[in-house]
Amino acid sequence: MPNGEYAECPHCGKIAFGHSEIEEEFGYRYNGTVPQSWCRQCRATERREKNCGYTLCQWHGEADCSSRFDCPCKDD
Repeated sequence: MPNGEYAECPHCGKIAFGHSEIEEEFGYRYNGTVPQSWCRQCRATERREKNCGYTLCQWHGEADCSSRFDCPCKDD
């Protein structure tokens, strides 16, 4: 993938061309030089699916648990 010209999400197949479209659909890493591999939508979905999601999490002390690790709450 030539940086700054083209990005394709390996998860959903979304394609973006040009810097502004890549920024909008994928975002950049490494100080804005390398497009993210997964699009923003797939990354957000992946985070939601991996997060515990419990409210008032006793282990992580957050109103809505955002732990991406195995959470002891899930065994309740």
